[in-house]
Amino acid sequence: MDTFEFVQIPVAIILGFGISEILAGWGHQLRHRDENPFSRLQFAGSAYILMMALRYLWVQWSTRPDSWDYAAYLLTMAPPVLIALAAHSIRFDPTIRQDDRRSLYDRSRKPVCWLLACVFPVWMVRAFYIADVSSPKPTLFILAGFLLTSLVFIRLATTSRPWEQGLGWSICWAIMLAFFTVVLPGLSPAR
Repeated sequence: MDTFEFVQIPVAIILGFGISEILAGWGHQLRHRDENPFSRLQFAGSAYILMMALRYLWVQWSTRPDSWDYAAYLLTMAPPVLIALAAHSIRFDPTIRQDDRRSLYDRSRKPVCWLLACVFPVWMVRAFYIADVSSPKPTLFILAGFLLTSLVFIRLATTSRPWEQGLGWSICWAIMLAFFTVVLPGLSPAR
């Protein structure tokens, strides 16, 4: 077992907590669907966070450094913590009775979007900090996607217009799907 695999254990545990929060929230929502209306925006956001957690786990294998220091460790641990906090914040909560589906989403929208807006700059700093001969620096395409996604999340945190919320989540999903179809196939899971 190399150093990276020891670092990946707490990353996987933290992201696992976030993933379990999302899945538990979906289960509660299905069980209490008659009492609490379903929010499409909240589902889109929680599904996005789930995919973000899985993407982070996969990409770590391709972008790991050869040598570790404490800064690299902190920069590797920060995004999973932010993702797990966002997953906990957006979770469907059956104990809170809501009359309309918008209030369920609006209650968690700001903290979730601010947390997600912070993930991508930290992820970029990590990518540049650990970039060395064995792991290439991020391309302009990846940096543009990170920057655009952060800006969209900042806008999502500051607006409450439903059409802007839907458009923002659609843009974030389009960027993620572009990542999965263009960037991810070129990343090898192991060295």
